[in-house]
Amino acid sequence: MAADNDSGFVVVKGRKAARKNNIRKYLNKHVIESPKIPFSGSTESIIHQIRMCREDLQKSDYLKIVLETLGRAGIVYNGCQEQSGEANEDTVSSVATVTVTNIVSPTREMSPITSTHGECKQCCHDTYSDMGRVTQYCCPDNDTDVSQNSDKKELVCYGIGNFATSLIARYQLALFLIFRDELKIPMEDTYIYDPLLMSIEMSTLEELGCQQMALNEEGKRRVAVPTVFYMPHCGKALYNNLLWANWQPELLSLLTIIGNSFQHMLDSTPRRTLASEAAYVLEVAPYSTEYRLTNTFKQGDIFNNTSVHVFTHDALATAPSELWRHSAEPSYDDNVEIIRN
Repeated sequence: MAADNDSGFVVVKGRKAARKNNIRKYLNKHVIESPKIPFSGSTESIIHQIRMCREDLQKSDYLKIVLETLGRAGIVYNGCQEQSGEANEDTVSSVATVTVTNIVSPTREMSPITSTHGECKQCCHDTYSDMGRVTQYCCPDNDTDVSQNSDKKELVCYGIGNFATSLIARYQLALFLIFRDELKIPMEDTYIYDPLLMSIEMSTLEELGCQQMALNEEGKRRVAVPTVFYMPHCGKALYNNLLWANWQPELLSLLTIIGNSFQHMLDSTPRRTLASEAAYVLEVAPYSTEYRLTNTFKQGDIFNNTSVHVFTHDALATAPSELWRHSAEPSYDDNVEIIRN
């Protein structure tokens, strides 16, 4: 509900104000390229600015915190791994004791992913892999096979924003490039997508060795190998779609999500709103482990409200089997923060 205050400004209260703040944060990272006023910078100047952001990050205490947290979460970085199942004040989990899964070593033997499950046509849906659109038949009673290649891992970034014009997006892209190097993920297994990128930004990403997805997956990317998703300040629906596309324990255990805190979503969003906009986040939260990234960076609005989320075999095994039988594709109204195809 809106009301005029004494200064003449319009005051927006309650959940509408929160939604406007979320939309403003999203728009701060994005500009629409106008044919009348094209961006005047060069690829070289953008890359120089990204390098400066990267150097800034590498000198910061925040990067040390991020890499140490990735180690605690069981993710290998720069050839090292610090693995711990002990809880502390920065760990949020509904499971008392969890052995964190090493991202490069799934604990179960896997076989190549298949594109169909039997003849159950009524639950057919489209998900995506690095080869593009893949039609899946997601029957909860059927097992999903994933790759046996335990050495392969992928890094995916959604919603990076217009880094040519936004300092926030530039720092976030610099951190993504650091992740690629620290996790030792080859360029051919690194993917990035934002539907609002300008042409010069696409050229810049190509120069930086980042593969751009040809299609807007809307977050519906089904994994076949251990995959880190970097999703800074993305809307709830994008996380929800990603979880839905991998709504089986064997697939969820391959995911690591670095992005908005699930716990903050639960604490700050009415349950009925979560049920309609992020039902899969709501359902999986009790069986996930969240490592908060303490935001010590000099600019507080770049990496705020960010956590590392992992889904371990042990934690997922405690979920009731009925949980995996509810796998309807999400649908949203026009007010939800997601850009559709």
